[in-house]
Amino acid sequence: MSEVQKPRVEEKGANIEQPAGAFSVAGRKNELENPDGAAESRVWSRRELLGCGLLGTGAVLASSVWMGGTGGGTVSAAVYGGNPESGEMACCEDGSDLTVTAAGTTASRKLGDVLAELGSTASFGVAVYPADTTAIFQAAINHFDYIDIPPGTYAVNELTVPSHKTIRNRGHIQGTVRVIGPDANERGLYSRDRVNGTGSLTAGATVLNGSFPDYSVGDFVMVGLQGAGLASINQQGYDFATITAVTPFSLKLDTPLRWGYPDWYAAKTIGTNWTGTLQRGAYTIAGSFGHLFAPGDLLRIENRNGTDCWYGIPSHTELVPGGAKAYFELVRIKSVGVSELVLEQELAYAHTDPVLVKMDAVADVTISGGRIRIDTVIARGCDNIRLYDFQCSSLSVGYSVGVSADQIRADGLSPIVCGFSHVRDAVISNMVTRGGTGATDNGSFKMMSPIGVSVLGIRSLDTVCTSAQGVYPFFLDFYFTPYAGWGQEVTIGNLALSKPKQGAPFSLWATGMREMTVANVTAAGTIRFSKCSGLQAAGLSAGGALNMEDLIDGGMVTGFQAAFVNVLGCSDLSVCDGVVRGANGQNSGRAVWVRGGIVRPVSERVTLQNIKNRSTTAGDTTIYVQTATDTTITGCSDLPGLNKSVQIGSNAGAVHYGLNSLRNAIDVSAAINGRTVAAADMALQGHRWDRARLRLGDYTLWVDAAGKLRIVQGNPASDGDGTAVGAQS
Repeated sequence: MSEVQKPRVEEKGANIEQPAGAFSVAGRKNELENPDGAAESRVWSRRELLGCGLLGTGAVLASSVWMGGTGGGTVSAAVYGGNPESGEMACCEDGSDLTVTAAGTTASRKLGDVLAELGSTASFGVAVYPADTTAIFQAAINHFDYIDIPPGTYAVNELTVPSHKTIRNRGHIQGTVRVIGPDANERGLYSRDRVNGTGSLTAGATVLNGSFPDYSVGDFVMVGLQGAGLASINQQGYDFATITAVTPFSLKLDTPLRWGYPDWYAAKTIGTNWTGTLQRGAYTIAGSFGHLFAPGDLLRIENRNGTDCWYGIPSHTELVPGGAKAYFELVRIKSVGVSELVLEQELAYAHTDPVLVKMDAVADVTISGGRIRIDTVIARGCDNIRLYDFQCSSLSVGYSVGVSADQIRADGLSPIVCGFSHVRDAVISNMVTRGGTGATDNGSFKMMSPIGVSVLGIRSLDTVCTSAQGVYPFFLDFYFTPYAGWGQEVTIGNLALSKPKQGAPFSLWATGMREMTVANVTAAGTIRFSKCSGLQAAGLSAGGALNMEDLIDGGMVTGFQAAFVNVLGCSDLSVCDGVVRGANGQNSGRAVWVRGGIVRPVSERVTLQNIKNRSTTAGDTTIYVQTATDTTITGCSDLPGLNKSVQIGSNAGAVHYGLNSLRNAIDVSAAINGRTVAAADMALQGHRWDRARLRLGDYTLWVDAAGKLRIVQGNPASDGDGTAVGAQS
């Protein structure tokens, strides 16, 4: 407790200082209301600090075990002279002598005695009466803008943090701190009058059976999952519609459900259907929305009929019916005019006939610490949240805009130790995560469909998966059924990642990212990129393989080292300036393997440039090409003594050679089609009329089987085609 916390200008709260030999709680008026007001101060004991310092005078802890009740309940008080909104701190002269009485009983105790017990148990780490501790802390959070929690261990059930709060925790909160709006559902959407349904709903349904006494024709409602849903079909889907009819036993929707729901609920929300197309990059939406939204609101824009996602690319198979249209994004409203709504962020996706739905956002929350721990931190639907300098077992931030997370150490045993789902405009830095454990694909550090996010300085280690899938140290994903929105405009840098102890060996797996930049990654296991568009990656060091799968739209991976490299189903990809150590019996003995992918059956226009194979294993091949077209190999080198330098497999298509320093056999194949311009001698290995020929402008030259030099305009049709221009003497 050696730190000095300066008071904040526009907040009301307790300021903990350190005068000689004691602690002081200084009260002051809100400086916005009374900038010249002088704060009174006095020395407080620990029990007073925790009592009056947090609650003020006249506190009642309803049903407290300490006061003879059954435990828990709520805290009520004439806090600070009965005027909590003024920001005054009218402290009592002797807080320890205040009496508190359990609601419904005549039992009473001095507040000082009650808080002494809490302080004692906090000091010695004994968890007692978590319901009572929860009630005290929640009262402080609800009343004050700034809450400073002293050192100690505090067992709580769950604390809920509303808007405009700063919590500085120097103790150990054994329990959950949740940041979420008062009217928010599990993903931050505005939600009122929830009704849990019975049975299941099928896609295409327009009637919800049940009793809906508070619902009327014209209400805008959403349908969501009560439980976990079906992993292969719907894990987090929502439908939105306007009610067209209500009976005592059902209500009818104007729009059929897109997804099936094994269990479901309905709730009123605030939103509207919008007809037309919103282009990617747009920042205005035409229409009159003043009766629904206000400047500063967070808006969820959910696509209905657009196809701007991975599964919307032609020839790509949807895993879920309607999956090509299943995506959404969060934006902040800048202004609401008579005829249009102006967004702060440009749209990340193109939307056709979208739904516009209001989030019940929690704004301007800060949680910080020091030598402290909060077991679980959960944030949903946040607008401008800052999390820094604490330890936790689990951190989960979702459906939020304006996230800052820094200097966090997360040690847990869950499949996701640090998770960021559908966050936008976030800066995440200087984190250590460890201990991720699970049975299916997940990540100790995981992001789902992030937009405009910078991640820097992550150390992730000690992950275990109990199946053939993996819990990966660093996992970027885009597909959480039914939604498949691109992760977009993401910058990743300075990662140090261990290899999973069990399960798939991926240290880093990034899938479904568009326009992502990755730099400076050291991974003990495999680095895997899949289903990415326009990937730019540099400075990669993999203890295992470097895998690039189904990458499209002109990506570049440069400056790398790995055991071996796989290029599967990629198009317009450049793989440059790298070192492979050698397959050494793995990967079918292929140091670089270009072929068709999991989704895309052919690799197209892949360039391999300045790649050095340092393998000395006799069975290794430097480059193997199959099920591809227009592969370019230039500036590559290897060591002698290998099986082959280049091997051509089935359906390899055209293979274009530049100047290489390859020391082993190169397959002779009609697929090989050099297109090299050079100011030096050239050696054409495997030269014949139909391969490894010399091109001069539009003319082809070759030496035929009889040893004659022949020339023909265009490509020869046979060994005897064209004109003999010379013969070997």
